[in-house]
Amino acid sequence: SGNGDLIASMTAVDGNYIFVGLTSGTEYTVTASMPGCAPRSVAVKAGSSTVTQNIRMLRYGDVNGDTLIDAKDATQIMRYDAGMVSVIRGSDGVADEYLISVANVLMNGELSARDATQILRYDAGLPSYFDRLYQA
Repeated sequence: SGNGDLIASMTAVDGNYIFVGLTSGTEYTVTASMPGCAPRSVAVKAGSSTVTQNIRMLRYGDVNGDTLIDAKDATQIMRYDAGMVSVIRGSDGVADEYLISVANVLMNGELSARDATQILRYDAGLPSYFDRLYQA
């Protein structure tokens, strides 16, 4: 809720979440998570009627959002690590915090060439951190 309390939700048959008992006009933070994806938080203001908020989730390593984890994603990490413009850091110099979490496949809080190396290993079919991340 607006004060940090957790609120229960129900999932409808179509996969939408339904929250009841919210105070209209209050801003809430909704955090979505699913296995293999970086969790994402968005601010949503409750309305007096139905409010729809789409939350796009990306798999760890899919930095450019094309649904593949490949050398193109590793390149974006390397550009970011070198201080260059990338999908992670735009020409305005501002980094997208969600894309940083998607790119940080080692989940150590430090985005670096080591993350790019894991993506390249995964793309080449070599052992990588993704073996742990996506194991059944």
